[in-house]
Amino acid sequence: MDLDTNPVERMFKPSILLRKNALFIGSDEGAHAWGILSSNVETCKLDNINVESYLTRILDQIEAKLPRRDYAKLLLWNAPAKLSISR
Repeated sequence: MDLDTNPVERMFKPSILLRKNALFIGSDEGAHAWGILSSNVETCKLDNINVESYLTRILDQIEAKLPRRDYAKLLLWNAPAKLSISR
């Protein structure tokens, strides 16, 4: 049986379509940030996590001056169950 990667490739299509715009984000640091953000968004989609709620939670915690040593609890696999999207 052949491996079918089409579903995964289709999932990344919106990000790929934005690639041209991402090339002009201004700096290497901006490109790195773009990569992190798009990777997090697509991983949220794969894991049925509400993207907007997850990103809001992360940014709120950072804004509230969460110590860097505690950033690990902001990782996607530590997201609270209430952020899950029921299917």
